[in-house]
Amino acid sequence: MVEYNSKIIRFDHHIEIIKYGENRIRTLGGKDKSNRGLKCVDSEEAKKQRVLEQAYRIKRKIKYYCQANDFDLFWTLTLNDNKVNAKNYVYSRQRLQAWLKYQRERYGKFAYLFIPELHKSGRIHFHGVTGGLSPPLVEARYPKNKR
Repeated sequence: MVEYNSKIIRFDHHIEIIKYGENRIRTLGGKDKSNRGLKCVDSEEAKKQRVLEQAYRIKRKIKYYCQANDFDLFWTLTLNDNKVNAKNYVYSRQRLQAWLKYQRERYGKFAYLFIPELHKSGRIHFHGVTGGLSPPLVEARYPKNKR
């Protein structure tokens, strides 16, 4: 059993140091555990805290995945309401997968990571990064003001 309060993560061009507010304990063959205990496991405050911690872990994993790979393009993909049901997550994900498959067939293999985001309207769009995808790109313009 080892007690620690920081973590060092090395990337190709930089390092990241995470300093924890409280000591953590690493057990042999086990997962890291914080030294603190939840006072009331079922309380609303504890549930909110767990959701926030989970969101932070997911965000950190996405960040590390992006830093550890050679992504060179950022994408925002919005589905056309006139053609697809953008409020249906399963269907929207299938459309994204079909688009990715088409890009691979046309331009060859490439790395990618896409994250769904929910609009206030309930529509789903995707943010993502790709590496090794070189399709011809056209400058996007907003139709109303041409910006």
